[in-house]
Amino acid sequence: MRHPAAALLALALLTAACAPEAAPPPEAQEPPVEGTVAVPGAELPYRIVGEGRPCIVYGSRTLYGNTYSARLATELRCVHFDGRVFLPDAQRRDSVPHGIMEAVADIEAVRAQLGMDGIVVMGNSIVGLVALAYAATY
Repeated sequence: MRHPAAALLALALLTAACAPEAAPPPEAQEPPVEGTVAVPGAELPYRIVGEGRPCIVYGSRTLYGNTYSARLATELRCVHFDGRVFLPDAQRRDSVPHGIMEAVADIEAVRAQLGMDGIVVMGNSIVGLVALAYAATY
């Protein structure tokens, strides 16, 4: 390599660009709003964070809620809710198999019960397919 210092500088800049963003100071963040949404056979816990355009994040509010950039909360009002597949069996009141279209119906129930219009729907990894199915359905 001709210029090892230039390569190291490029690597450092790339690493800095890909590093997770620091969350705003605690005093700048609004406390999250929490609750549950009733759907047939279950109560789905949710947490709302951020300001801006309404967004529903399908998946696990505790798992996926921590994987998104803190900057999203400056642009979107994100509702992170636990899909049925993430609920412990004790919290489910039914034994109905749960597939993609049932998850789509749960997203619609969350949207309707929280009075949200013009939403963004997000999902991380495989549950991103649920977000795509919701977009195709609605």
